[in-house]
Amino acid sequence: MATVNVYIDGTTLSNSTAVYTDAGLTTCATAGFYSDGSISREQVVSGGTCYLLPNQTCPSCVTECGGPTVSVSSGVTGYYILDIDTGGTSTDTGAIVISFNPASVPDGIRAVYNGVTYNKLSAPAYGKLQSTGINDPFTFIGNAGDDCGLSGSSYTLDEYEYDGTSFVATGNTQGITVNSVDVQLTATAPGLCVMVIPKPTASPSIIRIEIAAACAGTGFGITTACPTQLTSFAASSRQVSDVAACAETTYPVTLYNVPVTGTAGVPALHDYVFTDASGQFAPADGFYKTVDAAVEYSIQVVDGIIDTVITCP
Repeated sequence: MATVNVYIDGTTLSNSTAVYTDAGLTTCATAGFYSDGSISREQVVSGGTCYLLPNQTCPSCVTECGGPTVSVSSGVTGYYILDIDTGGTSTDTGAIVISFNPASVPDGIRAVYNGVTYNKLSAPAYGKLQSTGINDPFTFIGNAGDDCGLSGSSYTLDEYEYDGTSFVATGNTQGITVNSVDVQLTATAPGLCVMVIPKPTASPSIIRIEIAAACAGTGFGITTACPTQLTSFAASSRQVSDVAACAETTYPVTLYNVPVTGTAGVPALHDYVFTDASGQFAPADGFYKTVDAAVEYSIQVVDGIIDTVITCP
């Protein structure tokens, strides 16, 4: 790694807020990672301003996106951390799709990107699963029959960080409290659940995924696709009912879907729907008519996820 002379606005890299190329701290240094040999931090540059993202311990344990499934099958409770590099070039933009299978024993999940916490998932058989709590909680999903008494419980969990091969104990612990609204368990195992994180710009590149496995016997698998531009489909204007949507004869609206049960460009039940190719903005709740292979049908979108699908007569 090349060494460059830069200036920081703190006494250490850890307590600084940005990196500059001049002693007067007027010119932002290039976006990217900076290290003092003990920690590294990613600098984000936007519109002439710059700021540093949280510390990462060196050597970096960042895993490239698009790799194989990262899994835990030991049954050991813990606080599992997975840092994913989604790329930092102009082509590394779009929607990042995280696929998470908690199996049957419940686990909590959340992801942090660019200072925003994401905890909404869509399950193939159940649709939207998301905590309604405040302060960026985990969403716990799994089979209700395997609940270990999560609601209202507090845990101190050993911390594990993925090193590119396996989860390794860091020696730290993390305390969590699970509120009733965080527990989104289902009648059966929820299957491969989908989370979407928008990445409309090249930087920042790192997503931190955190999994709280508080119940003994836990096991999970997770994959993170690299950012990609979503496939569009044509839809009618928004209507207040499926009957009104089916009565539409034109398709002036362009929408995009992230498949959960459907395919790219052909939306189906519990798919995500967006108004942009990066998955940043959901359409207004309502009914939209679309068509596939000459079959016309109405989709009801609620909070960015297809809640019902009705074939038009």
